[in-house]
Amino acid sequence: MNYHSAFNDGPRRRLTRDDLLGSVSISYLRFSSSGQDPKRGGSTIDRQVEVRDDLVDYFQLKLDRTLEDRALSASKGHHRKRGNLAVLLEASRRGDFLHTRTVLIIEAMDRLFREGIIDVMPILSEMIKMGLVIVTGDRTIWCEASINGSENHKLIAEINAAKLYAERLAEFARGAHKKRRSRIVAVAEDQSAAIPELNGRSPGWLIKRDKIGADGLWHDLHPEHSATLRCIFEMCAAGDPVKQIAATFNREGVPTMPWTSRVEGEWRAARVGAILRDRKTLGFYRPMQWQDGKRVYVGPEVKAYPQAIDAGLWLAAKNVLDGRTMLIGRKGVDVPMLFSRHAFCRTCGAAMRCETGGRPKQGVKPRNLVCARYLESRTCTDGQRYDLNHFEVPILYSIIELTGLVPKTITDEGRLVGDLAALQVEIERQKETLRDLAPSIRPSTAFLLDEATDRLEAMQKRANELELEIEAATAGNSSLKDTFEFLRSLVGPASRGDVEARERLRSLLIKIPYRITGTPTGGIAVEAGGQSRDALPEAMERDAIAMADEHHHGDADADELP
Repeated sequence: MNYHSAFNDGPRRRLTRDDLLGSVSISYLRFSSSGQDPKRGGSTIDRQVEVRDDLVDYFQLKLDRTLEDRALSASKGHHRKRGNLAVLLEASRRGDFLHTRTVLIIEAMDRLFREGIIDVMPILSEMIKMGLVIVTGDRTIWCEASINGSENHKLIAEINAAKLYAERLAEFARGAHKKRRSRIVAVAEDQSAAIPELNGRSPGWLIKRDKIGADGLWHDLHPEHSATLRCIFEMCAAGDPVKQIAATFNREGVPTMPWTSRVEGEWRAARVGAILRDRKTLGFYRPMQWQDGKRVYVGPEVKAYPQAIDAGLWLAAKNVLDGRTMLIGRKGVDVPMLFSRHAFCRTCGAAMRCETGGRPKQGVKPRNLVCARYLESRTCTDGQRYDLNHFEVPILYSIIELTGLVPKTITDEGRLVGDLAALQVEIERQKETLRDLAPSIRPSTAFLLDEATDRLEAMQKRANELELEIEAATAGNSSLKDTFEFLRSLVGPASRGDVEARERLRSLLIKIPYRITGTPTGGIAVEAGGQSRDALPEAMERDAIAMADEHHHGDADADELP
């Protein structure tokens, strides 16, 4: 059954206002850009709602529901692929509108379509044949008869006009983006140049100003969300995994930032991780654009936002994140291995791994460090097993004590300043190379210019990172003392099987330089800070003390012999 029998009007004919009186209706509202959102001062939704209310009143319709697609493009078909229009089309294909008088209210055809005629007509035909009647803001009724009749030239003109308008907007946008990128390049070359206004979504911890401020920036820190941002970095620097940070925020009801959650009020670990890696937190901005369905960088990095996180905290969190990406080895179901990449066989030098097979002894599951080559291929003859249930805590305290004996800093400020100066000289030389190279470039050698540009951008990014490291060292954030005190406080819970404490320990230990090897006596030696010591379980330590005492008494007896 098609919509004609649903309207009981026999032969196909144009529908009038009288045919639609009292019909069920669905309103569809859409805008393309986030800047049109009412939360950001946009008025397009208010305008479309006003048109909807007028049509509902004029045709005396029963408004069933309103569907909205916010910041979804019609010229690229995003709204019908992943928006609420996709939901409406799916309902239409199921035949939900075949047995009811359902009117779709839109402000104009460009709310539905901004593509070409060939792309539009199959979708429009499907909607009409499956029972929908479309009414636009000028009170035009689009049904099969009107589309096939003398008014179709108006429909085609509206669709073409919408497509041309979208193309014109895209052209303007490309020109504006190109101009903005050139201004960003100017800022990268001369930091006193004015920063252009940045369109699109602002980071969730910032508030957009109406005009550029005296500091040359377009944004202020959001008082609540910037505090939340700092809390994220502090928790990460303390070793909390991103899942734990998200779970804590959800449990405590911490408000989410704008554009950071698909579900209102819900923190996700993936989004927390993205925030921790976002250099906008340091105030940096780098232009991007879509190429082949992917967003790629298309310009240099510049300081365009207020800095929300100080360099020391950012580097501390970065070190933890980098450490977690380095973690390898099986964590096990219950007890994660703490010493991945730091334990080595005393015989062949290969890595040792944690073996957890075998029956529990006195309710404790075996956890033994064994040479990986011995386990996998017997290419090493050293099958000595070191019981981590006994050795783990002594190893941890040995690492802390040895590394604490030689205070370290994350960076050497003097060396970094020298590195930065040398890099800045190289950047200037690379810029001169680019200027000399550009006039002689031909299509066949364009790759040379691209490669030189990539090298320059990489050097500029490294210069920014060096400035951050120097800032951190100057501020005194390079000391590892707090880290070691924190490690010490985690040892107790970790030794009792607290999985969260063990994960935090893994994240912090991976960045500390130390080495674990077996000893001929069946013990463990820990090397760190240029020193070494045996990490002995209590029982072995008592035996060693007793043997030392016996040796001492033996020497004393020998001295008394005539």
